[in-house]
Amino acid sequence: MSERYRALVVEQERLLAAMEAMEPADLAAWYTSFGQKYERGIRRAKERLTETMIAGGDLPGLTLEYSYEWPPEAAEEFPDLVRSLSITAEVADAGEFARLVDLVVEQAPEARVTTDRKLDGRRANQVILRGGQAGARLQELRAARPRLKVKV
Repeated sequence: MSERYRALVVEQERLLAAMEAMEPADLAAWYTSFGQKYERGIRRAKERLTETMIAGGDLPGLTLEYSYEWPPEAAEEFPDLVRSLSITAEVADAGEFARLVDLVVEQAPEARVTTDRKLDGRRANQVILRGGQAGARLQELRAARPRLKVKV
């Protein structure tokens, strides 16, 4: 092991122990000042290691795992291997949607039809801002997804 490696390991262990002992407010202050730099450094280190291994370098303790995605052309060339098919359609209103579903069910009664409705978030927020019963109900239904972000 190189001296740089040993120094980095010691620093990492010291940093992790200090973080465990920090109060949430102190940890937040540290994260806003330095956390993103560590994340960028780790991401860049992973990129460099991946590039090295793809180029044929063998690094101890590391392997590359691949996940594969199949392009649409593969399904066209090998139709017998297709597991399922789906259709996505965007229509302007509920009437067009109902007609489309009726056509699909009429032509393929064995098809399993599912719907996925997406709300227009901008318009929903406008309704909330206007108030009233609809605005109050939308506000009840709206789910917040917390995400940690550094203030700039």
